[in-house]
Amino acid sequence: MFANTTVLSTKSAKIRCYCIANNWYSTSSHLIVSSGICWSHSRSSYTSATVNASALAGNSDVRFRVVTAVADGWSLGGNPTVGYEVDGFSLDNFSLSGPANDAIGLPVETDLNATATANLGPNETVNFISANNKILATIQNLSTHNYGATTVTVDNAGTSTQNFSTNTAASQQIMDKTITVIPTTNNASGSYQMTTYFTNAEASAWKTNTNQYLKNFNQIKSPSSISSGTVANTVYGSSPSIDSTYNGSELAVTATYNTGFSGFGGGLTGSAGPLPAELIAFYGEREGSRSLLHWETASELNTSTFEIERLNDTKFENIGSVGAAGNSRSIRTYIYKDNQPSTDNGKFTYRLKIVDYNDEYEYSYILVLNETIPLAPVNIYPNPAQSVVNIQLGNDMYGKIDVRIINLEGLVVRELQNISRNEKVNLADIRNGTHFILLSREGRLVATRKILIIR
Repeated sequence: MFANTTVLSTKSAKIRCYCIANNWYSTSSHLIVSSGICWSHSRSSYTSATVNASALAGNSDVRFRVVTAVADGWSLGGNPTVGYEVDGFSLDNFSLSGPANDAIGLPVETDLNATATANLGPNETVNFISANNKILATIQNLSTHNYGATTVTVDNAGTSTQNFSTNTAASQQIMDKTITVIPTTNNASGSYQMTTYFTNAEASAWKTNTNQYLKNFNQIKSPSSISSGTVANTVYGSSPSIDSTYNGSELAVTATYNTGFSGFGGGLTGSAGPLPAELIAFYGEREGSRSLLHWETASELNTSTFEIERLNDTKFENIGSVGAAGNSRSIRTYIYKDNQPSTDNGKFTYRLKIVDYNDEYEYSYILVLNETIPLAPVNIYPNPAQSVVNIQLGNDMYGKIDVRIINLEGLVVRELQNISRNEKVNLADIRNGTHFILLSREGRLVATRKILIIR
């Protein structure tokens, strides 16, 4: 807690005194002036003394005082006229030096099931410290409510990230570590400020896995525990404060709530919460005079509908909707046909509005299709495929045709340029599962096919 306690700048109120070590009183080497009431020894600067207080580290309440004593009755050779009865000195600049005293400076608790219990009374601030002498949380009760004995427990641990609400895109995952707070007497409308702590390893993993910055980090809260949380019942901490220098390089996140205690975790702010559906593909093609739109989801949570919007001049307008699966943990495929002509010089611009049962929604990325010359069918075989797939182009397919094979995560796993009419593509190093073959000419998508790789 403290490295050194330094008492600086002592100086006699009437005289300049000679100091030895930490003892400011000395009768040696002094000349007595004729008045007999002070020392004549002069000092050109203040004198400092230092006391090592490192033994006090770990104490939560340390107080200091300075005690002075003045010798009297001193005289020279027994002559009372040459001496003094009382004297005094001034004290200035008492300071502490050493490591910063952030919070209580304890390391962050990471162990699963680590717990701490303390009384959280009216307007109290309590540090919850585990048996390992590590910090779990700090709670400041902003009300007069008495929560009584309150227990904080690490109910999930790890140094990576996890899905939230069962279907969270990588960019919106939350910390592995979550906690529960259970008071004796909860208050559903109680006001409090919560600080949760994460190690540098936990924070770094979140940044790496989500490609997000800590400035976007916040606390999230679910009614019982984070593992049972949903998009609908999630509460985000208000006025979050992010301190990435706690105890050196660890993370302390503070936010305010006006709800009861329950389960807490860490992730993005509320404006960028979990999607109602994890969209893994959204693509399309022109077929004659209509657009065929395709999209796939890896999982869905309380998803109500997919609303299809098309750009008209400068504004997206709803042109139709497709009902969603609702709740699903398997891949779902959807299709929508748009027969309306282009209003933008042969371009067709679409997006999906993904709506859940609570009318919360997120938008997909924007898809642009272009009017194309009708092409002969593209034949893809075998399907399912194992080590190779054949791409056979129609006789009237002209120009340079490029091929991309993408996986369900949207990553390009194979790319070929200017293919022949009968192209054999090696799949040996592509993992099993559903993939999409996209054929383009001069950057415009002209055909899309789905293929299943099974070995």
